[in-house]
Amino acid sequence: MMINKYIVDNEHANMRLDKFIRKYSKEESLSVIFSLIRKGFIKVNGRKSKENYRLILNDEINFPDEAKINMGKKVKDENMKTYLLKNNIVFEDENIFIVNKPNNIPMHKGDKHKYGLSEMAKIYYNSNNVNFANRLDLETEGLVIGCKNLQILRKINDEIKNKNIIKRYIAVVKQKELKLNDEFMSNKFIKVLENKVIVSNEGQFAKTFFKVIDIFDGKALLDIDLITGRKHQIRVHLSDLGYPIIGDRKYGKNNVNSRMYLKCYYIKFLDYEIKIERNFN
Repeated sequence: MMINKYIVDNEHANMRLDKFIRKYSKEESLSVIFSLIRKGFIKVNGRKSKENYRLILNDEINFPDEAKINMGKKVKDENMKTYLLKNNIVFEDENIFIVNKPNNIPMHKGDKHKYGLSEMAKIYYNSNNVNFANRLDLETEGLVIGCKNLQILRKINDEIKNKNIIKRYIAVVKQKELKLNDEFMSNKFIKVLENKVIVSNEGQFAKTFFKVIDIFDGKALLDIDLITGRKHQIRVHLSDLGYPIIGDRKYGKNNVNSRMYLKCYYIKFLDYEIKIERNFN
């Protein structure tokens, strides 16, 4: 495996690692760069670093060809299309696969993204019959269920419709008066508008349960049981309760963090139970 190397000069000293990589690899999205750094494909002085690490003169930045970062050289298109997908598959059998979707990665391609998980999956499995049974917002990370054929997709969709699939989420909100093990809920109706979702009696019934499972740094970590599956349901209910998710620009008013702390960490259905650690990597 070939390792590429760059020695930091005066021009790049004190620059954030992610901004440095972005400068020399403009074809990559920031979400891809963040993922590569967090997974340790990009190292500084032989060690895994954080994206906000400030470069020091003569630091040595290493990155293998497999990381698809070649300092301005065009990456191999086919590998890049499937890189995020195959490196985030946490379960797979002959019928389904479960992906731990990073935040700011779309489910489908759009104006700002050439590829979404759906397009990556079709390429990776070389089949147009591959589809996802559940979806997450662009900013939300966590588990999504991929189906390798249409028959399984219909079966999983029926399980979701019949509420035989359990999905649990975690979110970080400002603490305020919340205490450890506090439990609360919202069953307010929500209505989908053109650009957002609002609480409204003219909308559809929605029900969400919340439990405080950790308190830290003036914040609360919530375990969330999603009873109904409406668009933006968790985000809207928490905002209405006065606990907007940290990093939620749409429903968090002046909340301008670069990352939204909402994650689907648990899925249980049929004979499978999938869990990942209850934190944000």
